[in-house]
Amino acid sequence: MSALVIAATSFFSCTRDLAPTDVPSLALNSVKAKFPQALTIDWEKAGDLFEAEFEVNGLDQTILVDANGTISKVKQDLLVTDLPAAVDAAIKRDFAGYVVDDLEKVEINGQVYYQVELENKLKTVEKVFAADGTVATVAYWD
Repeated sequence: MSALVIAATSFFSCTRDLAPTDVPSLALNSVKAKFPQALTIDWEKAGDLFEAEFEVNGLDQTILVDANGTISKVKQDLLVTDLPAAVDAAIKRDFAGYVVDDLEKVEINGQVYYQVELENKLKTVEKVFAADGTVATVAYWD
């Protein structure tokens, strides 16, 4: 029983919800400056970073920022029509029979990627592509 309590405590201590007043001002101001259209921002602490989640034009956005205000990752929902032609072609070529379930544009330290969750009747596949349609080596960001 005590192992279960320790495991549960460890899991829930990984991320926790924060009030905006608990977020360092440099992190808060950095996100607000880059995304002034974000009206309501939900904050979480994730390890040494702060995660900001909000909507812009009906699309979800997630930002990872450190206490000094340096944004390391940006993730935004994407419409299939906004997918680069090379990525769309690679998905159609390599994943025929799959349906795009989730599509996001991810910027990591200035480099843009497209992560896709694909489903068919048997399984779900998560892939990350560079803009040229090649499969990227970066991890899928949940």
